[in-house]
Amino acid sequence: MNSKKERSKYNVNDLGFYNGGVPRAHRGNIRGKALDSPGGWHSPAIHNFMDFNHTDAYRVSTEDAIKFKHFMGTDKNDF
Repeated sequence: MNSKKERSKYNVNDLGFYNGGVPRAHRGNIRGKALDSPGGWHSPAIHNFMDFNHTDAYRVSTEDAIKFKHFMGTDKNDF
């Protein structure tokens, strides 16, 4: 979750925690468009699952990046 627009979609601040706000009916202590109570952590995995979980999408994980870096490092002599 990178952009401010994506964070505002779920009422998340710049550090990745849910903001407070005006209470909504039948939502308990959850404010605005948040998925958890104020101060709770908004996991990027949940965001990616909800917004980018379709057959044509592929999110690069940390493990993928490490494997790619290793792969490119082993072929450095060929370049």
